[in-house]
This record gives sequence, structure tokens and C-alpha cells, in this order.
Amino acid sequence: MTQGEFDRALSAKRQKEEAIASSFSTASDAEIEALLRDFLCCKYFLEPNELNTDNLVVLGDTSTAKMAGFQKAGIVFQEKSAGCTTASSGLIKKVLLAMAVGKLIGAKLDPDAVAEADTIPQLAAVIVQTRKRVRVSWERGE
Repeated sequence: MTQGEFDRALSAKRQKEEAIASSFSTASDAEIEALLRDFLCCKYFLEPNELNTDNLVVLGDTSTAKMAGFQKAGIVFQEKSAGCTTASSGLIKKVLLAMAVGKLIGAKLDPDAVAEADTIPQLAAVIVQTRKRVRVSWERGE
């Protein structure tokens, strides 16, 4: 992959990410897991066929390795430092993914629930529960 090809692929991922992001707040509960998978592919610069596991940390590590491979090939990509020097890249990516989704749905995901969510379906369930909690609070006028 050349730098130009990488830049075009990154731009396409970001455009798709924006389209997916706008769907999180209005999607049905049943659609959340699929949206999360698509969003993760964009955030992690992975293709759907590279999701060979549902484990969020393993997928984060896969993404980090893929990006490192690009850099070894001379392609420039700079991720923002997360500032967590003792955490693995995969764990940092999982937390950043949860924070990004929380912003999209307008509510912070429960940190303990996120910590316990090891897989895409588990994190999707946390998102669904958070959306339900927010809806109940909103209906009560809280």
C-alpha cells in the first residue's frame, strides 16, 4: 500500500465512521451490535474479514500491529497518545472505543461495565443498557 492509497482508505474509513456515528442514537437495540462492529472496523482500521474474534483487546492489538506494519512500510500514521503507559494498546483502544460510543449516544458508559465487557456483544449490551437508562431518565425529566 502506498501513502496515497493509505490516505484514501483512511479518508473512506472516517467518512463511513461519521455515517455510522450518526446512527447510534436512533438505531434499534437489535442493530447496536452490528453498528458497533462497523464502527470498530473504522476506528481500528480493520476490514470486516479481519474480525476473527469478538475479543475487544485482541482486536485492539490486531489494529496496533496492522498500523505498525504500515509504518514499517514507510506509511505515516500517527495515533494520539492515550497517556496510559502501563496499559496495553488493545486495552487503551477498548476504553477509547467505549468513550467514543458514549459521546455518540450522549451518555457516559458505566466504567465498571465497560471494564467487564470483553467482547463486542458484551459492549453492545452495555451500550443498549446505557441508552435505556438515559431514555428512562429523560422520560422522568431528570
